Amino acid sequence: MNLRSVIFCAAVLLSLDVSARKVKTVEGEYTFYAPENMSPAEARRVATDRAMIAAIANEFGTLVSQNSSSVVKNDGSETDNSFFSIGGSEVKGEWIRTIGSPRYTITYEQDMLVVKAWVKGEACEIETASIDLDVRTLRHAPDLKYETREFKDNDDIFLYFRSPENGYLAVFLLDETTATVSLLLPYESSGLSSYPVKRGRPYIFFSENTCERSEAGEVENYVLMCSADVEYNSIYVVFSPDKFTSPLSDTRHLEVPVISYEEFSKWLTRNRKHDKRMNVQTITVKINK
Repeated sequence: MNLRSVIFCAAVLLSLDVSARKVKTVEGEYTFYAPENMSPAEARRVATDRAMIAAIANEFGTLVSQNSSSVVKNDGSETDNSFFSIGGSEVKGEWIRTIGSPRYTITYEQDMLVVKAWVKGEACEIETASIDLDVRTLRHAPDLKYETREFKDNDDIFLYFRSPENGYLAVFLLDETTATVSLLLPYESSGLSSYPVKRGRPYIFFSENTCERSEAGEVENYVLMCSADVEYNSIYVVFSPDKFTSPLSDTRHLEVPVISYEEFSKWLTRNRKHDKRMNVQTITVKINK
């Protein structure tokens, strides 16, 4: 089979995959309050992406569990207790194409750039199997009595995890201010692409007192910090009964091993389309100065 026929077959298979799922026309809007260091062009891109996500979420719902944050809006003067963290990988659909061009209105409120975007397009549903994971963030000490989603600058963070099935785990941190994603688990010294977990066993990660070094490698402790009065970060907990490779596995040698949120979202969407049992839980944490 020559290269041309391989490409043709791939295109046909992709077309059949999309057509097998029901395609719907969807519309969405989102108002984005841009940080000071963001350009108008980048703010329009973010607003457009989130309007697409809102459109898919409105039509098909989300893949995240009840302890995920929800879509909220900031009115420019007061921020809700949670933050927009529904990513393209967490909605139960996939954006196929945009119809027409996105529309925008750009205003300034209290010297803050505000971009409102409207989009219309076609999307189709992604089917996944739900796994009832127990995931909690802990502050101060690795004990369930310290469960919370609100932290202070320089607070330690710990993660409680329990799964009803054997499988593999990876944990990521999204810094909302920089739109970059870093890998928290597996630990760098373990050399693992995803961390093996046993069904029914409770784990508390990021604590030397609760993880066996033989399994985890050298345990890493994490501290949440903020430069503004209030900041929000999102913890992505990715689990699958099947082994998978973290998108940051090849960045461990870098001084700052991070990838963009866009790269991470593409990786997660791609893996969830191929692994119907991959489960993602997102916890948005608030950090006070």
